[in-house]
Amino acid sequence: MSIPMPKKAMLLAAGLGRRLRPYTDDTPKALLPVAGKPLIDWSLGHLEQAGVEDVVVNVHYRADVLCAHLKQRVLPHVHIMVEEELMGTGGAVREALPLLGKTPFFVLHSNIMWINKTRPALQRLPDYWDDDKMDVLALVVERDKLPWYKGNGDFVVTDTNYRLRRAEAGEQAPLVNAGLYLIHPRLFIGCSDGAFPLTHVLDNAKKNGRFYGLVHEGEWYSVTTAQEYQAITRLLSG
Repeated sequence: MSIPMPKKAMLLAAGLGRRLRPYTDDTPKALLPVAGKPLIDWSLGHLEQAGVEDVVVNVHYRADVLCAHLKQRVLPHVHIMVEEELMGTGGAVREALPLLGKTPFFVLHSNIMWINKTRPALQRLPDYWDDDKMDVLALVVERDKLPWYKGNGDFVVTDTNYRLRRAEAGEQAPLVNAGLYLIHPRLFIGCSDGAFPLTHVLDNAKKNGRFYGLVHEGEWYSVTTAQEYQAITRLLSG
C-alpha cells in the first residue's frame, strides 16, 4: 500500500540552538554552514527535488536573518510562521495544520542533512505508507553506521513490519531517529492549545501501535551540539 507524493511539509526551524553555542550566538542553527551551504537548504533542496510544493517554516530565534534567507527561495513555496513565543515542535505543527491539509505531510527538523544512496528518502516514505496501520512513519538510521554519533539510539523494532517503540532509559537501541517523518494530521485531533513537543503526539502513536520506521539508505547527519557540528564539518570537509 502507498500514497501519492505529499505536496506539503513542515520544516521546524524555531529552536534556540543553545547546545550549539558559540556557533549560534549570532546565527540560527538552520543557517549553520555544512558542506558548503546552510543546513536548512539541504532539506529545502530535497523537498524541491521530490516535488513538494508548499513548506511551512516556523522561525523564532534570529527570525529576521532566517526570514531574509527564506524569502530568496523560489521553490518550494515557503510559508513563514513567526513565533513570538515558542510553541514547541508539536504546537508549531498544530498551528500550521490549516496550511498542511488533510492528508499525510512531511515533518522535518532543520538541523539534519542526508544524502540518498539509492531512491530518495522522500520518495520511499510515501511508497511504504499504509494508512490502515500508520499515523507516523519515521525515517530511522542504523546506529552502528554513524561513526560520529555518541548516543544510545532511540528506537527498537517490535515486529517484522518495523513497528517501533522508544528505547527504555539506558537501553542500547539499534535505530536512531533521523528527524524526518510522514505524519497524518489525524494524530493531532484533541491536542490542547499551547506549546508542546512533537514527542507528545509521537508517543501517542507508539502507544496505539501506529508508529513505524523506514531505514534510511545513504548518509545522514544531525547537528545538535557544538561537538557534533565540529565532528561533522571535519568529516565532510575531508
